[in-house]
Amino acid sequence: MSLRRSIAQLGCFSLIIAAGPVVAGNLLVNPGFETQPISAAWTSFGNVGVLAASVDQPHSGSYAVYSYGRTQNYAGPAQSLLGKLVPGGYYTVTAWVRLPAGAPQTFTLNVKQTDGAGTKYIQLDSLKVDHNRWAKLYGHFTYNPTGTVSALQLYVTGPAAGVDFYLDDVAFDTPLAYSPPANPAPTDFLRAQGRTLVQGAAQQAVRMRGINVSAYDDESSPATVVYNTKIFDGEDFKRIKAMGFNTVRLNLWYKLFEEPTNPYVYKPEGWQWLEQTIQWARDAGIGLNLTMQAPPGGFQGPGSNTGFWTTQSHQDRLKALWVAIASRYRNEPAIVAYDILNEPNPATDAAWRTYAAAVAKAIRAVDPNHLLIVEQSFAPDAGPFLIPDSNVLYEFHVYDPWTYASQLSPKYGNGFYAAYPDPQVAVPPSSYTKSYVQNAPVPTGSTAWTYYQGTPFKIVNAATVAAVPVFFSSNNGGTIHFDDFVVEEFDPSGNFSRRITAVDVENAALLPSLWQYEKPARDPFIATTANFASAGIGGSGTKSNVAAPHSGTSAVAIRAASGTYGLINTKLAFGTRYGYSYRISGWIKGDSLTGGTGAMGFQLRTLGAGQRFVPLTKDFLGTVFTDWARVGFYTGNNVPFHVGEFGVTYPSAKSDSLGGLQWLTDVMDIVDANGGHFSYFNYHGSVFGIHTNLYGFPDETTGNPRLINLFKTRFGVR
Repeated sequence: MSLRRSIAQLGCFSLIIAAGPVVAGNLLVNPGFETQPISAAWTSFGNVGVLAASVDQPHSGSYAVYSYGRTQNYAGPAQSLLGKLVPGGYYTVTAWVRLPAGAPQTFTLNVKQTDGAGTKYIQLDSLKVDHNRWAKLYGHFTYNPTGTVSALQLYVTGPAAGVDFYLDDVAFDTPLAYSPPANPAPTDFLRAQGRTLVQGAAQQAVRMRGINVSAYDDESSPATVVYNTKIFDGEDFKRIKAMGFNTVRLNLWYKLFEEPTNPYVYKPEGWQWLEQTIQWARDAGIGLNLTMQAPPGGFQGPGSNTGFWTTQSHQDRLKALWVAIASRYRNEPAIVAYDILNEPNPATDAAWRTYAAAVAKAIRAVDPNHLLIVEQSFAPDAGPFLIPDSNVLYEFHVYDPWTYASQLSPKYGNGFYAAYPDPQVAVPPSSYTKSYVQNAPVPTGSTAWTYYQGTPFKIVNAATVAAVPVFFSSNNGGTIHFDDFVVEEFDPSGNFSRRITAVDVENAALLPSLWQYEKPARDPFIATTANFASAGIGGSGTKSNVAAPHSGTSAVAIRAASGTYGLINTKLAFGTRYGYSYRISGWIKGDSLTGGTGAMGFQLRTLGAGQRFVPLTKDFLGTVFTDWARVGFYTGNNVPFHVGEFGVTYPSAKSDSLGGLQWLTDVMDIVDANGGHFSYFNYHGSVFGIHTNLYGFPDETTGNPRLINLFKTRFGVR
C-alpha cells in the first residue's frame, strides 16, 4: 500500500479549525508607498535625508520608499501617530527593509514619544540585515502616555550615515479584538476515543502530525524576547501547513503570562501574544498543542535542576496558570491540547503522577472539552501510567541513541558518533571496560607546531565498540600543546574508508558569543577546552588553555606530567567497526619536553561480561518503543500515545552519508505501525531545526530542503 493511499484511507489528516473574530487594522497611512506623493504621510526622521518612491524591487506592489542622503544614522522614514493610539493599547509593528548593496547593516524599528514625562526614544526591534534581500522587522509597543502627548512618531533607521536603504509594507496594527467561537459543541474539539483521536460530529479520525515551535527562553531573559521573536509568525504557520503538518506543538514559557515577582497576576500582553498566534494557526488551518516547556523556576528536562519539584509555590503557580489558560480558551477548538509539563524530572515518578492528576482535575473544573497530554517523566523509576481522565493523550520523546541524534552539535559539544543505519556499529553501552593506545611520542625539547601523522590501530576484539580521542603526556616536565586533529578509518584490508571527524580545539570563552549557533554544519567541528578532562589513567598533570594555538583562538596543553596523564573529551566518542583500523593525526607543539614526552591516541571501549552488541539499526529503535517507552502499555490499555519530540541534528539531516533522514523515517514508520501520533522537533533551531538561520525570520532560503521534502513526501503533499 502506498503511503499516500494509506493516509487517504485513514481519513486522518485534516483538523477542523473553526474561524473566529480576531480583528486588527493598520493605523498607518500609505503603508506600502503605493500612493504618490509619499510626502503626504511620510517624512524623513529629524528632517535629515531624502525619501523617494522607488520601483526598484519593491517588497510588494509597485513601489517601495528609498531613503538616501542620510548624513546621520538616525535618518529614515517616519510617520506621525499622534491622536491614533489608545492608552494601554498593545500594538504590533512590522516593517520590511532592504539594503541595495554593501556590508550587512543593523536596522532598528523605533517610536519617539514626547509627553509630560519628556522625550523617549523607544526601540521596538533591532536586526542585522544582509544586502539585497528583504528582511522583516517585528516588535510590539505598549502606549502608556504621561500627560499631554505632543509628538508620537514611528520611524525606521539604523544603518550607518551615508548608507541608503529601502522600506516597504510597514504596519502599526491595532490591538486584536479576540473572542473564541460562540457555543462550540464538544465534538468541535479534538478528543481521545480509544487509541484514536477524533474530531467532528462524524468522529473523523485524526492522526496528529505536528512540529515543535519554540516560545521560551532562558529564565534570566524578559518575556519580550518571545513576544518579539523571529522564530515564527503567520507566514511560518503557512509554511508548516504546506509541508503537510496539521498541528504545532507550541513550547510555552510561564513568563509569557506572569512574572516571578508578581505571581498569579497575568499579563495582558501574554494573552495578546497567544491570541495572535491562535489567529495565525486558524488562518493556516493548523491546530495548536499548548505545551508548558518552561514552568515557574525554568526549563524542565533531563538533568535540569530548577527547583520545581522542591518548591511548592512553583507547582501551585503552574496549576493556577493552566486553570487560567483553560478558563480563557475553553471554547477555542483551534487549541487542540494542553500538555501539562514538558519532560518532567521529579525525584520519584509518584510525585509526577500525583501532580499530573491534580492539574488535570483542576483544568477539568473549568474546561471539560480539551484534550490533555501527560508525558512520561525522567524520574529514576519512571514508567507509563494513566490518570483518571478519559480524554488524555500520553506522550514520550525519542532521541535514541542520544549520541547519534545529537551528534555534530556545537551546542551540546557532541562530535560524530556514527552514520545510520550501521549494523557494524553498536549503540553506546551504559558501561564498558577501558584500554588505551597511543601514537609514537613526539621529540623532546622545544618544537614549533608540527603535524604528526598517527599509526592506524586495528580493532581486534569484536566487543570493542567505541573509541575516544585522548591527548597523552608521560613523565614530562615540560608543556605539550595539542590542537587541530583528524580521525580516519581504514577497512580490514588497510584501505582508507572514511574520515571520522576533524576537530578544532578552542576555548569557548575566547570565541564570539554566538559561535555555537552560527554554523550548524561546521567543519572542522569545534571542541571546547572545557570538555577535556583527566582520562583517569593513573598519572598526574595540569591542563591549561593556551592562547598561541595552531589555528583559531586557543589550544589545550598538559604541563608537568608525572606518570602517564591523559586528557579526554568523552563527547567525542565514536562507534568503531570490528576489523577496521583508526588513526588520529594532528598538530602538537613542545616546550622543553622531557621523559616520554606525549602523543595523541585513543581510549578504546569494550563491552563487559554479559553485555550484548546492539547494532545501530531500526531494530534497536523498535526496542526503544517496546522496552523503554513501553508502547504496549498504552495499546493494551486502549489509550492514544504521542511521540512529542524526535529529531536529529542539522548535519545528520543535511548529509547524504550520515543517515538522518532514514532515522527520522524509521521513527515515523514505527509510530505509524503502532497507531501513534508524533511531533517533529523542531521548526526553527540551531541543533534540530528545519530552519537554522541566526538572524531574522525563516524564509524560502533558510530551510533544509531535504527535511522539507521528506515531510512533504511523507504526508503526500504535492
